[in-house]
Amino acid sequence: LVDYAMPELNGLQLIGQLQARFAADALPPIVFTSAQGDGAVAREAFGLGVWDLLAKPLLPETLRRKMHEVLA
Repeated sequence: LVDYAMPELNGLQLIGQLQARFAADALPPIVFTSAQGDGAVAREAFGLGVWDLLAKPLLPETLRRKMHEVLA
């Protein structure tokens, strides 16, 4: 689970760094969260291969269900 807004770098930058360090098949599925509503962040996240995107604010049940899907 990676959020867009983080200290020092954003979630997209973090995913880029992970991809540069690890083979694509070594990365777990990434669920990305963002409060950015313009769509540009979502397009970039999916372009980086995130598994799914959840818009904020997150409801606990939505997050729980999504994490169960990822782990299944």
